[in-house]
Amino acid sequence: MHVTRDGGKNWTKVTPQGLPDFARISLIEASPHDAGTAYLAANRYQRADRAPYVYRTTDYGATWTKIVNGVRPDDFARSIEEDPKRKGLVFLGTETGIYVSFDQGAVWQPFSLELPVTPVHGIIVKNDDLVIGTHGRAFYVMDNINVLRQIARNTTDEPVVLFKPGDAMRSVSRGVAIDYFLKQAADKVTIEILDAAGKTIKTFTGEPAPATPPPAAPAGEEGFFRPPPARVAVKQGLNRFVWDTRYPDAKDFPGLIMWAGSVRGPAAPPGPYQVRLTAAGQTKTQPFAIVRNPQISATDADLVAQFTLARQVSDKVSAANTAVIRIRGLKDQIADRVKAANDPKLKAAGDALTEKLTTVEGQIYQYRNRSGQDPLNFPIRLNNKLAALQGIIESGDYKPTDQSHAVFKELAGQLDLQLEELDSLIRKELTNFNLMVVKKKLAAIIPGQP
Repeated sequence: MHVTRDGGKNWTKVTPQGLPDFARISLIEASPHDAGTAYLAANRYQRADRAPYVYRTTDYGATWTKIVNGVRPDDFARSIEEDPKRKGLVFLGTETGIYVSFDQGAVWQPFSLELPVTPVHGIIVKNDDLVIGTHGRAFYVMDNINVLRQIARNTTDEPVVLFKPGDAMRSVSRGVAIDYFLKQAADKVTIEILDAAGKTIKTFTGEPAPATPPPAAPAGEEGFFRPPPARVAVKQGLNRFVWDTRYPDAKDFPGLIMWAGSVRGPAAPPGPYQVRLTAAGQTKTQPFAIVRNPQISATDADLVAQFTLARQVSDKVSAANTAVIRIRGLKDQIADRVKAANDPKLKAAGDALTEKLTTVEGQIYQYRNRSGQDPLNFPIRLNNKLAALQGIIESGDYKPTDQSHAVFKELAGQLDLQLEELDSLIRKELTNFNLMVVKKKLAAIIPGQP
C-alpha cells in the first residue's frame, strides 16, 4: 500500500507491518470523517490462508492497528466501508457475509441477518440505506439504518427508547420508519403522528395478540390491492412501525366497492412532523420531516395546495359514505317497525319512504355492486367519482390543475344536493312516519347523525 499527500507527485509505502507477503489488498477506505484515517481489507486465500486481514490507521499509514476482533478466523475480508454520517460505524464484507462495528473496528458483530451465506464484494451507504453487492447472489439493500447511527452502549439500559426517524421523501419514500426499543414486552404501545403545530394526525395502538386469533375477514372485504393495516408491535427488543405518510382514511362501510378509487387518506405534504410513543408509563417524542423530491419542478407550496384539495375531496367522500350508512340504518329501522306493526297502512308508508331513501342512496353510491368487476356493468356514483378524483389529484407531485378544482366543485355541489334531499326526507316524511309508528306504540325511528 502506498499513499500520496501531494496529488500523486510523491508516494510513500505504508503497507502494514503485520500484513504477510503476497496479500491481496481488496479495498482501501478513506474515512469521510478524519483526513488521516483509513481502513484496509486484504486476503490471502489463494495462498491457502483464509484468515481475515483488516487494519485501521489514523496517521496516514505511519502506524496500523489490526482490527479483526469478532471476525471468524477463517472468514477472509473482501470489502470495508465507514458510514458517512456516524463516525466509527463501519461495515466489513467477508467471504461469507457482513459484519458491523460501532467503534472503528475495535469489535465486530455478525450482521448478515437473513442474508444467505455469500461473498460480499461491495458495500456502499447511499443516503440512509446500506447497499451491498455479492458475488453470485445479487444486490441487497437494508432500508434505513438510522437505528445503527443512534444506538449506544447504554441503549438497552433504558426501558423505552424512541429513535429519531429519518426524513422521508414524498411520493418516493416507502414510508416513515419508526424504530423503538422496549426493554420488556409492553401491555400497550401507542404511536401518534403529529403535525408541525403539534396536532395529532393519526394514532396507532398495539397490544399483545389475543390467545384466540380473531376470525379472518370475509373474502373481498379488504378490497383489491389493499395492503394489510400497519401493526404496532409490543414485544421485547427492537421494533419497527412504518407510517405510510397518509392522513386518516375517509369513512368506509361494509361491502364498499369502488372502481379506480379508494378511501385512502391524502398524502402528507412536505414539512416538519413529530412522532410520539407511549409505552411502559413513559412518553418519548422525536422530530422528523417529509421532504420534496429534489428532481421535480413543483414547489413545497404546490404540494401543500395538492394536499389541501385532496383532503377536501377525502372529506366529501367521508360525507357521502356517512350518508349511505345513515340511509341504510334508516331503512333497517323502517323494516323493523313495519314488521312489528303488521299494518298495511304503515307498510305502504314505510315502502314509499324506503324507495325515496334508496333513490338518494343510488345517487350517492352504486349499491348494485357486489364484486370488484360489477362497476363494468353499473355506472359509478358520486362517492366513487370523488374518490377517483383524489387519485387523479395525487397521481404525481404537482400543483392541482384548474380542471381538478372545477370537477371537485361540480361533484361536491351534486353531493350537497343529495345530502339536502336526505335531510328533507328526514325532517318531513320520516317525522310523519314516526307519528304513525308511535300510534302503534312502537319506538320512534332515530335519524342518526348527519
